[in-house]
Formats: sequence, C-alpha cells, structure tokens
Amino acid sequence: MQDLFTYASLGTLAGAVAATVLVVDFIKELGFLKRFSTRSLVVLVAEGIVFSPILPPGALW
Repeated sequence: MQDLFTYASLGTLAGAVAATVLVVDFIKELGFLKRFSTRSLVVLVAEGIVFSPILPPGALW
C-alpha cells in the first residue's frame, strides 16, 4: 500500500485527478471542513497534490 501514490504517478494528469478525488471524498465530511464548498476544497487539495512532486523529498520536514 505504500506504493499507491508515488511521485511519478502523481506527476501524471490521471494520477493527480485520482488522488484528488480520493482525498477530497475522504476529508470533505470532517467537521471543520464541512463549511467549505466542495469546489473550494478540490482546488486546495489539487494544488497541493500537483505541487508535491515538484518539491524535493524531505523539503517540508
């Protein structure tokens, strides 16, 4: 399960769309995120996923 989303698969359009759909579907029902529209949440998650392969590994922590 660790290889579900690799940097190579997230770098493709299909990988980014699949990851966005799965993540948004999972987190949109969380308490503090219910007040955001689904469209806004999709944009935030998609931008995070699209820019994550650009960052070098370990750059965030």
